[in-house]
Amino acid sequence: MGASVIGSKEQKISLKGDVVTRCTLSDQETRKISLSDAIALRLAKVGLHLELLFRSARDVEWAVVGEQIFLLQARPITTINAWTDFELMHELDSEVPSDVDLMTFANIEEVLPHPVSPLSSSTIIKILNLAIGTKYKFDCTYLHMVGMRCAMNYFISALRDVDEEITMFNKMIDLAICGRVITTSEIHRVAVEKYGIVSGWRKMYLTYDMLKTVCRSDAIVKAATDVFNKFVFNANEFDTPHNLYGVISKKYKDIFLIAKYHNTASTINVYYQILAMLFLTKGSNNFTSDHFADIAVLLSSCSNVISSEVPIVLGKIAACIRKNGKAEEFSKVEPAEAIDWLKSNCPPAAEKLRTFFDVHGHRCVHELDLFAEPWIFKSDSIISTIQTQATSLEKNYANRTLNVQETIASLKTPMSQLIKWCLQLVIPRCRKAVTCREMTKNIIVSAIHTLRLAYKRLGALMVADSCIPDENLIFFLTHQEIGQLLNNHNSLLVRKALRRKKIYQQVAEFKYPEFSTGMPIPVQVRTLDTSFYEGCTKIEGTSICDGSVQGRACVITDLSEAKVIKHGDILITHCTDIGWSPYFPLLGGIVTELGGLISHGAVVAREYGLPCIVGAKSATQVFQTGDTVLLAGGVGVLQLIEKA
Repeated sequence: MGASVIGSKEQKISLKGDVVTRCTLSDQETRKISLSDAIALRLAKVGLHLELLFRSARDVEWAVVGEQIFLLQARPITTINAWTDFELMHELDSEVPSDVDLMTFANIEEVLPHPVSPLSSSTIIKILNLAIGTKYKFDCTYLHMVGMRCAMNYFISALRDVDEEITMFNKMIDLAICGRVITTSEIHRVAVEKYGIVSGWRKMYLTYDMLKTVCRSDAIVKAATDVFNKFVFNANEFDTPHNLYGVISKKYKDIFLIAKYHNTASTINVYYQILAMLFLTKGSNNFTSDHFADIAVLLSSCSNVISSEVPIVLGKIAACIRKNGKAEEFSKVEPAEAIDWLKSNCPPAAEKLRTFFDVHGHRCVHELDLFAEPWIFKSDSIISTIQTQATSLEKNYANRTLNVQETIASLKTPMSQLIKWCLQLVIPRCRKAVTCREMTKNIIVSAIHTLRLAYKRLGALMVADSCIPDENLIFFLTHQEIGQLLNNHNSLLVRKALRRKKIYQQVAEFKYPEFSTGMPIPVQVRTLDTSFYEGCTKIEGTSICDGSVQGRACVITDLSEAKVIKHGDILITHCTDIGWSPYFPLLGGIVTELGGLISHGAVVAREYGLPCIVGAKSATQVFQTGDTVLLAGGVGVLQLIEKA
């Protein structure tokens, strides 16, 4: 018998005949142990025997009369093996990174800014990692899940092949992904320790692979389109969940192929951007302000960038409503009733809007997640933008396209005739690569939307079969768990999914640093002391699109707040993806804290001619909505003119 601990007790209940009495214990009685050592040991033996009989832990109620023990009730302990919130939050995490791995949300947070649903984590994220690993012939978690959020292992993505010293090539990769140089001597040293110095033979192979890859650029979009055309299916034709689940499972091999093509298109895009930057910065060890301005010019004037069509088409719909004299009336219609209103009052605009949803309705913020709600499901942001545009002064935002000769002539960096000749060859291919990347991105998002519709149909069929209580709960099960539920109704899996859904809302509030060494850990958001900046607030970032504009600052940290944007505002936000595109026609300029040269916001800002800078650290904390600011896109500066 070990130590005895006196329990807390204040009252005792006594039974005499049919009378129950309750009385307060004296101080002496409260300090007295109620059970003898002998009874305690006998109770322990009874407990062990019960656990052996039931083969699980039991919650037992008992009583002692004299020396006799009575068992009143024994029921299972349902919570003893229950998952904790922490375990549910991290059960689908990737393997724990080493304490020197560099994890980042740069670039990734632009396309997946919210927590990733368990269904997407078990399917889409794994497919994307597999597509990248197949390309480089090694297993990798390029996309790294941690606490339901998606990050990127920067060593795997950018620092596997390093020289003895940090090169301009490393800095260019940083610029493309992060919008600024982040590879320090310490980061470089760790990369050398992890992977070693790249050999001459490896360099030759990488050069050969790059040349072979860029030669395939013309065929990539066609191949992805061909796979997608064979991939498309109508889930509403299925009446049984088992059959639909089987078809969905088979379709993932097509998603894998499309992901491979998109990865190749993205690689070609980065290759050409780096090649153009190598020519532009030849002989330099660091980037200058002229380099940044010239890079923005080099990457602009792309044609047929599908994501940049969104703001242009919305502008045309607004112009159609204005032309028909319905602008004021339409602006007062509730967004939920707007589509029906247009059908009755402005059929040409309704037809244009229908075409818009046919072409772009699958896009939205967080669009790579199956749980996301695309514009075709939730059109409020589209309608609100059209309403604002319809009542605003019509303005032509079309960006003037520079041909190759005009582009080279406008560059500020001094260069030889040989470099100019090389740029003449590279610039058209560089611009075409941007277009191809955006097209393959659109294809993979379309494929994911097809799966989204299929899972929604599967969820409805599972509700009808009493597998789950709500069709949207399917997004909080893994693909494998859905199969288990179809084969064997399991209430534990349903309860687990319900808890995941609740935790998903909590995780959405977590904030992570842009870079973390080792496991990313949520941080407490601190209010920045802006008193130091009084009267001279200036934030610097990386120039994405030239041009200067002065206007009202509109600071937004979540897309749900975007309805407060006014015409001509300079948007200051954490990052943007295509979900923000409907608001681009209203903006005078864009400033983001996160982003690089290949960011969606960068691509659309360049094609829409909006002054833009990225990597403007703490901009959403330093400035506030209503401030008058000057955005100098060419030099990468956001300057306070007047406080709100």
